[in-house]
Amino acid sequence: MENIQKINKWLFVLLCFVLPFPRTVVLWVWVLWAISWLIEGRWLHRANLQWGWRMMPSILLAGWVIWLILSLLWAGPNGHFPEPQISLLVFPLFALFGLNEHYDWKLCAKALIIGCVVSFFMYGIILYEQYPDYPIHHLFSQSLSEALKHRMLYNIILSVAIVLLFELRLHRDKYNQRRKEVSYRVGWWLCLGILLTTIIATGGRANLLSLIILGAVAIVMNIPRYKGWVAVGMIILSLVGCWLVWQLHPRMKQLTLDQVTHVEDHYQDYTMEPRVLIWSVCIEHPQDYIGHGLGSGTILSYLQPKYEAIGRQYFTQEKYKAHSQYLTICMELGLVAMLLFIIGWVLIPTCFPKGLSRRFILYVTLIFGLSMITDDNLSRLEGVIYFCMCLLLADVMAKERNGKPLSD
Repeated sequence: MENIQKINKWLFVLLCFVLPFPRTVVLWVWVLWAISWLIEGRWLHRANLQWGWRMMPSILLAGWVIWLILSLLWAGPNGHFPEPQISLLVFPLFALFGLNEHYDWKLCAKALIIGCVVSFFMYGIILYEQYPDYPIHHLFSQSLSEALKHRMLYNIILSVAIVLLFELRLHRDKYNQRRKEVSYRVGWWLCLGILLTTIIATGGRANLLSLIILGAVAIVMNIPRYKGWVAVGMIILSLVGCWLVWQLHPRMKQLTLDQVTHVEDHYQDYTMEPRVLIWSVCIEHPQDYIGHGLGSGTILSYLQPKYEAIGRQYFTQEKYKAHSQYLTICMELGLVAMLLFIIGWVLIPTCFPKGLSRRFILYVTLIFGLSMITDDNLSRLEGVIYFCMCLLLADVMAKERNGKPLSD
């Protein structure tokens, strides 16, 4: 049994390592880890039950999926079964019986960080060899190679890796682990530089702004540790960073105040940010869905005639939906469902004990929450796996006391 537990642990570490890799690799390792967890048999023993507040996030997500399935009753012939989200119904089983005592969040964090660094070189070589004349951010957004990932999801993993990089540094400083200090500092700054360079190179505007906001939140949470003028100065720098991204990022030219306030005048402007057009079309007739929603999988068929009306047939060809998780939930299930989802999402960090696990999951929900404004990440299987992985990692963190597993 102990061998199976160790295999399960190392498969989880491998899963952390391959999260930045191509989708197929992630799915295969996820399946192997889930099978090993079932073979381990924790779910067969009542003593492993850990019913408590940490179950609430998985219950929230499972409730959303069940609501989606029930919405097929009124979705009509255009409705589709919510296949990407269905794995969220399995996740409560993992959360209810937990992970074995061999798990170590620091090892998992290091695996994820190393995987992100390796992916930087792997994607860089592939892009350089196959598409030397294309800007890197075009490749990530258009998926011209099977080896590339969706830019937003890739950047989410990079952002989580940066959070874990800082958590590892805080843990090291707290417990005075000073061995090989110079080499550690050099490696730490090198990893941070590579992760930030990768996010900048992929051209994601939302992710850059999210990172800056995340930094500001981290500063506010730690104000007691700083002198007042230092905290104020760092917050001002964060605001300046947001302004610089807005002014200097080349893709921000697609988004002007006139385009946002007078969308109908720019229907034929092909330099305009597509998301603004999509959102404008979605909210044009809110009475169509604000009550109980259109039903699961009906958004594309609902938007197709509207796309044709503004001369953007290629939106249908590319299967552009709401491009916002919150708007997607509102259109599929109604306004009440969207508000309940947002409230539940905000409360997720409170389900974890104070300290490392709550701080980590706060940053994770902030990263995902901000990204879901401009993308429907939880409507993709990869996005579901990423968030479930973070919840499981936070559960491992919650079981530690004074930097050591509870079983020690």
